[in-house]
Amino acid sequence: MASQKIPFKSQALSRDLAVRLKNRGVSVVSEDVDSDGFPIIKCEDVNSKFAWIHIQTDYERQEGAGQVDGLGLPQRTYAPHVVEVLKEVFLTSSAEEEALATVIVAECAKLGTKLTVRSGTAVNAAATWTLADSAADVDVAIYESSDINPLTEQM
Repeated sequence: MASQKIPFKSQALSRDLAVRLKNRGVSVVSEDVDSDGFPIIKCEDVNSKFAWIHIQTDYERQEGAGQVDGLGLPQRTYAPHVVEVLKEVFLTSSAEEEALATVIVAECAKLGTKLTVRSGTAVNAAATWTLADSAADVDVAIYESSDINPLTEQM
């Protein structure tokens, strides 16, 4: 979304997540942004095993034009954030990679956002987020909060 202004909320979530991961002993190799300004975190363990984290706005939930609220006014759009974790596929990963992914997923789940975990066979070999994203072709899990109360259960 080129018309999007700087995504401050996702950047704040990224900084908080990076601190939490460092406190859990995960080395944050790099913190970067994609072409739209959304943060990307590359995490590494002591054995040089990687996992990627990308935080962005969930534009699919912004749909809903024509809906009205309880007062009959146009419904405000609310777009919670999505945290996407990319990891090596389980069959080719090691116990260290799975332990790293478990810590990352546990910390990302604490943010209260929609959480998507994907895996692929060349995620560790990828040098950039784009390459890792194209290598991750298997959805492992998707965690969402309630659609009924999104304002109180998502960031």
